[in-house]
Amino acid sequence: MEIKTGISLQTKQQLSQLQVESLNILAMSMTELKDFLQNEEIENPLVDFCLQPVDKVETTVGFQPATQKHQEVLKLRASSIVAVINITYYSGDTVVGFAMVYMPYEVLDKSSVDLENPDTVYQFYSKLLTSGGLYSDTKLRLGNARERLAGILNIPEGEPFLILEEELYSEYDTPVLSQKLFFTPDQHELHINRRNDRNIQKH
Repeated sequence: MEIKTGISLQTKQQLSQLQVESLNILAMSMTELKDFLQNEEIENPLVDFCLQPVDKVETTVGFQPATQKHQEVLKLRASSIVAVINITYYSGDTVVGFAMVYMPYEVLDKSSVDLENPDTVYQFYSKLLTSGGLYSDTKLRLGNARERLAGILNIPEGEPFLILEEELYSEYDTPVLSQKLFFTPDQHELHINRRNDRNIQKH
């Protein structure tokens, strides 16, 4: 598991206090981060960590040939097809997050998902996240919103925000999806409990 935690002083100064609190997970040590992520169940952090209830999603579904990266990450052949699932999360009329999900076509086809119905695809994706035996390889990093994402999230271009990138695997080590989750910094807060071992030795 690779975790990127570096935030420069200049970037921190660009963040509001609430944004810093929302990204406080990045202040954890490598060991604490690994323990935190390994002990978390795989669900949907864009929903779970949102400060407001998520009450609407908009889903679009497209298909494309597997890129070189998809072939490597999802263990696909060059002739494979990948479903590109874009999900925008709302609380009321406010966009609170965005997901870019890449899923092998075979995963959807084997489950007879109605690919003409975006809501059905989202329901399948949500159910998949809670499947027994699923495990993830997850990275957290800080990014700056480029034009397209700034427009989707309704934030200024260049605004710092948290990105979660991960690959999910079945209990048989088969990749089932790759995704990037983009958190609007003033709409999410990641809660962390930290504790030192009572028997820890001070040096």
